This record gives sequence, C-alpha cells and structure tokens, in this order.
Amino acid sequence: MKGSFTHRFSFRTVALVMGVLALVLFAQMTVSHADPPDPNAPQGASTLGDFVWHDSNVNGVKDESAEWGSSGIDGVVVNLYQDDLDGVFEPGTDDTLVATMTTGDDSNTSGTEHGWYDFVVTANGNAYWVEIDDSNFDPGGALENYVYTGNLASNAYNGAEPRFVYLGDPIMDYNDADFGYALAGIQLVKTAGNAADGEVEYIEGAQQVTFKYTYTNTGETYLSNIVVTDDNGTPGDTSDDFTVCTISGPLAPGASGTCTATRLISSDMTNTATVTANPTDGSGNDLPGNDVSDEDDAVVDVVAPAMQLVKTAGSAADGATWYINSGDDVTYHYTVTNTGDTYLSNIVVTDDNGTPGNTNDDFTACTIAGPLAPGASASCDYTVSNVTADVTNTATATANPTDSNGNDLPDINDVSDSDDATVVLYASLGDFVWEDLDADGVQDAGEPGLDGVTVELFKSDGTSMGTTTTANGGQYSFDNLVPGDYYVVFTLPSGYVFSPQDQGGDD
Repeated sequence: MKGSFTHRFSFRTVALVMGVLALVLFAQMTVSHADPPDPNAPQGASTLGDFVWHDSNVNGVKDESAEWGSSGIDGVVVNLYQDDLDGVFEPGTDDTLVATMTTGDDSNTSGTEHGWYDFVVTANGNAYWVEIDDSNFDPGGALENYVYTGNLASNAYNGAEPRFVYLGDPIMDYNDADFGYALAGIQLVKTAGNAADGEVEYIEGAQQVTFKYTYTNTGETYLSNIVVTDDNGTPGDTSDDFTVCTISGPLAPGASGTCTATRLISSDMTNTATVTANPTDGSGNDLPGNDVSDEDDAVVDVVAPAMQLVKTAGSAADGATWYINSGDDVTYHYTVTNTGDTYLSNIVVTDDNGTPGNTNDDFTACTIAGPLAPGASASCDYTVSNVTADVTNTATATANPTDSNGNDLPDINDVSDSDDATVVLYASLGDFVWEDLDADGVQDAGEPGLDGVTVELFKSDGTSMGTTTTANGGQYSFDNLVPGDYYVVFTLPSGYVFSPQDQGGDD
C-alpha cells in the first residue's frame, strides 16, 4: 500500500503569485540539516536523498547509533519522478521518471554507510516525488516482508511514501528524504494428532484426527486480522477449503496462539494450512506494506499393518499332522509373512510347548529384527527333543509396525498371529498266531505259535496296507501306522481250520 501526498496547489502565470507560493512552499517543506552539501555535486546542481533504514523498534525515529548507519538497507531500488507542479503523484502520466538508483554505500565518504542514496537534481522551484519501487517487496527483494514506519514520527525526515519534495532554492542539498521500514513476519506450525511438526500421523482405518495450528509473530510489528485457512487436502481446489480460525489481534511480536480443527480422515492425506496477517501498530492501525503469510502441512497416513504365521511340524504341510515314533525329535518350522502395508520390526515367535494356559514352559522359537517389507517373509526352525506323546502346540508371532528404517509408527498397535501344529505317535497292530490244540478258541498255556502264516492288513475302507508273515513262534506286527481303524486277514495254512472266534476274555 502506498501513501500519498494529498495537499494540492496550483501555479499561475502571474509572477507575484508564483513567487509568493514558492516562498510559502519552501518555508513549509525545507528544514535545516546538519549534513554539508555534497562537495562532488556539479556546480549549479542540487542533490536529493538520504537513507532507507531498518526501523527495528518500530517508532519511526532514526536511531543514529544503531539504525542510521549499520542498519541502513542496501539494494533498495529508489525512483525519482519530477512533479508537474500539481502536488499529485501521477507516475507514467503527468509525472516523469527522471532517475533510478539502488541504495548502498556513499563512495564520497571515508566510512561505510548502508542504505544511502542521493539523486542529482535541478532545484530552483522544481518539485519531485521519491518512490520506493514496488519490486523491492517481491520475493527476494530488498524489502521483502518489510512495512513502512517512516510516517510514525514527526521529525524532518519523516513523511509519507512516496515523498513529495519541493526544492525552492537555486541550489540545494536536500537530505531529509528518509524511509524507515520494519520487518513483519508470521510462522505457522501445523501438526496432526500426536505427531510432532514434520512427522506423519499414522492411524488405522477411518478416524477423527485433530489438527493443531500454532501461529507465532516472528516480526517486529504487531499483527492484526490473523486468518488461518486449510486446503482440506485438495491443493488447487478452493471449493472445500475451510477457515480454521480468525484472530482479531493485535498480536505482539514474539507472541503465539493456537487453534484446532477435527476432521474425519479415511484415506491418506496431506493438507496444507495458510495463515495471513496484517502488520499494524500496537493499536491495530495498519502499517503500509504487504500482508504477511506462512504455510505448513501435516500428513496423515491410514495404515493397515498385518501379519500371518504358518507353523508346521517336520515335513507335514500346514494344517497336517506329523507322525513320529515315540522318542523322536521334532523340528518345527515357522514362517512369518508381512501381509499389511507397513514394515514390521522386532518380530518375536513364541511357542506354548503344547500347554496352553501355562506359560512356564513356553519357549521363544526365534526373534527377527526386521524391518520386514510388506509382502516379504522370514522363517526360522526350532527342534524339540524326545517327544513321547501326542502333542498339539500353538505358536504366536508378534511384530511392531514401523517405517522402512525400523522407526516405530506412533499410536499404531503391534500385530500378531497364531498357528498350531500337531504331532502324533505312530500306532502298531499285531500279536500272535498259535496252534489251538484243543480247538476251543482260547490261547492256552503250552499251545505253540505258528510260523509262516500270511497276514494282510486292511484299512476300514478295504484298502490293503500290506502283508507280513508270522515268525519267531507265531509273532507278527504292522508298525508306523497312522492311528485309525484297521482289520487283518489271515491266510489259512494247508491242513488247518480256524478255531472258534470270540472265545474267552482275550478275543
């Protein structure tokens, strides 16, 4: 925003009126100044200028010990227009651009100055406008985020910008066209849920997420009319933007405030918030210049961590029984697969050792550090020695959802899965074929076993499981049988008949 000089006057051809007006204007607009005339200015020429300076305490007063020299602002583009003697700033039309320069050091002095400028002009009744070019306030410009404070006091060097200067004397060295500026600034920090600034908030499934917006006055001025808006995760589409909060202010330099908004988040989202504020004085009065703004985003990642555990015994497939002989060792195989969309770390597989509810004999089958990527698997084995009884034992795997570097995902619960495996002892079927001397169907003492008898084993469905022949005094046995229902068929030796069945107590 530019200030303007609103005093209007007119010149007439009547020499007396012009002379009186020139005298009045000169009396109103020139003051004594301690600086000597520029010795390098051409004879018959005048100068107009002084300093663009950083008014860090925002009072419009140039503190020579701090602000006048070391805090002058270099690199400021200053324009000089010659007024058409109507006292109205009309750049590009009635007022002519006659010179442009950039503030810096005065090469005509021995010391180093900052923010200095000085135009060579023709005085003798001419009037000029000194303008701080708008480009200075663009991003990267010398006055980016500065606002004008040069009219907050009433010293000779104070006044509006652009500045009207009338030079009534034939030769003048005018050194009171000073311009003071203060820095304005605001910072916005936006966070989601319990995540810190710059961190991701992880949630499982659709949830209400509370976003927190903290604004801080980082400049030297007060700030008023502070407005925080949010793009609702749709950059470029303003139709669903929402206003988070409006703070009237004025907010003092260094002060902060916070507001919140709670939204239902059902998919991954990065939404950006923007804060704008008007630089003002402590009473909320506008300071000429651009509003200040800042933005920050927050990221919410909807995750679905999961895992699968497959436990097998021996060479049996998952869900199948592993059969052993009593006293055999059993090797269990555990395969963990990441079936979710996060990494998994600190994977621990434990086994209840066939005693559910009793943790005293549980054992840790393995620990896998991870991180295990989505879709990836890892395996381990554990061997139990001297198994002498049927057993079904259950293993449980737990894991911590993490990022790819193994860092914990806050607020996301560990995942787990369980699977069991069954081990069963083989069965045996057999006994004794004897010669029933008294043909009573009862095995009596002294009745001899009968070798060479063929015995065939059948499953209950009639499937033959093989044959054997009695030996060692009529003994036979079918071993390594999966427990189930079986029957045997004996081939009658030549010269024999079967004795009665189902006789006595051992039939």
